[in-house]
Amino acid sequence: MSVLFNGQVRYANPAALALATRTHPDNDAASLLPYDLVEHIGTLLDHGRQEDHWEYLYRANVLRCSLYCLEDIGVCHVYLKDLTTQYAAETLLSHHTLHDMLTGLPNQRAFNAQLGATLARGEPATVLLLHLDRFRSLMETLGHASGEPLLRAVAARLARIPGYAVHRFEGALFAVFCPHLTDAKQLAQLAEQIKAQMVPAFHIDGRELTFSFSMGASCAPEDGGDAATLLRRADTALQHVKREGGNAFQRYFPALDAQAVERLELEHALAHAAERGELTLHYQPQFRVCDGSMLGVEALVRWRHPTRGEIPLTDFIPLAEASGAIVAIGEWVLHTACQRAQAWQAAGLPPLTIAVNLSPRHFRSPVLVSRIASSLANSGLAARWLELEITESTAMHDIEQATATLDQLKALGIQIALDDFGTGHSALAWLRHFPIDKLKLDQGFVRSMQHDPANAAIVRAVVALGREMGLIVLAEGVEETSQLAMLRAMRCDQVQGFLFSKPLTEAQLLDRLGTLPRQGAASVPEKTGGIHAHQDARVYPIRP
Repeated sequence: MSVLFNGQVRYANPAALALATRTHPDNDAASLLPYDLVEHIGTLLDHGRQEDHWEYLYRANVLRCSLYCLEDIGVCHVYLKDLTTQYAAETLLSHHTLHDMLTGLPNQRAFNAQLGATLARGEPATVLLLHLDRFRSLMETLGHASGEPLLRAVAARLARIPGYAVHRFEGALFAVFCPHLTDAKQLAQLAEQIKAQMVPAFHIDGRELTFSFSMGASCAPEDGGDAATLLRRADTALQHVKREGGNAFQRYFPALDAQAVERLELEHALAHAAERGELTLHYQPQFRVCDGSMLGVEALVRWRHPTRGEIPLTDFIPLAEASGAIVAIGEWVLHTACQRAQAWQAAGLPPLTIAVNLSPRHFRSPVLVSRIASSLANSGLAARWLELEITESTAMHDIEQATATLDQLKALGIQIALDDFGTGHSALAWLRHFPIDKLKLDQGFVRSMQHDPANAAIVRAVVALGREMGLIVLAEGVEETSQLAMLRAMRCDQVQGFLFSKPLTEAQLLDRLGTLPRQGAASVPEKTGGIHAHQDARVYPIRP
């Protein structure tokens, strides 16, 4: 447009007229001009300048005015540009830069900015990290499509907590920014509020599912004076909670750093334990109830660290699962167990079934079947003397894949046992589809069945179920003669536990096999808790 110094429009081109009518049908070009145009013209003339640029709001539109003064002819050229769409895109981009697109919550960049500004002012603050327990299991079981609605539902619940800004970082990790909050009691109360929000079940894909949080916190200034340190230490506390089983809250304390370093060192050492000869197998005998014969042994891995000595199973097995080392350890156990079992037979000892536990991660390995076939071939052990144990939860994780894998293992001639039966979530309708040979009754039921009628009823029902389905039932954790008497009365097939033998070294097992009476010898009286093994291979059948 061409405009006089007093703001009067002398000429408006078609584009200006089109812009005016687009913003409102009754507008003319002059109505588009900024209200302070004359003021801007005067400022330019007073300072000997010729041009100026600024943005202003006209109705719901953002316009940009470019002003060029031609003082010698007393006219200004005014160019207007509609920036509304550009501004909307930039606003949306700015929002997305600081917000999570899935949940709408502020993201980690927004969190870091707020935390950094608070710390720069020297103000106290708390970082609270939340990780959704069992989220990975949901994704693996039901797929990624189920994960997104769950995260949105979780975010909606967290947003209900008053007074605190909840952020989503990535995956199943959330954070709560708590400026000025350092009181331990108030922090614990906030953790309880979050736990309470997670109590009602979530409805995902037609299923009712419950979830919880592992929570870790750090406080400024005592736990750190910069964002990176506070986040790292809050994560250290969170990881401690996850290792303890989740669904809890832990504030950082310095000893956790030492634990984290120790765990890292153990993880590194565990990765090389097999090649350094630090792993060994112990063997816990399994017995037949009806005649007391030793039928087989369960191979149990042990780790002797060169400087720390024997590492408890409860320490290194979860570490191996988390780090992925469990697959290599599992392959070593399988290879060694097959070699030793065949070596015993070659030495003239009676054949024993050797049972090996498969971890969930190992069971899902795509090369599992081929590696087991190689272990059998390299050792020379006949497949019928190898028994593989998987837990209920492992079998039910992916039923179709589990069935396919078990079918391939059965095709090799291997025996399959379902371990810790009764503690998982298997459905009887699926149980009959699994090509299994044995149910291993969880020791928790066995140990309490004398004093808990409900558990006794469960044991009785599992034994009857096994009999009806043609499966062996083995009771684990038998420690008292009264338990053995109840199992015998229920017609349970097999037992193992400290009543008969603790896990033995190979030397102890061979010594025991060499001193036990041969077939036909009478069992030790029940009051002593002893059960004998036979020396003749013919009394070691796969089924009772």
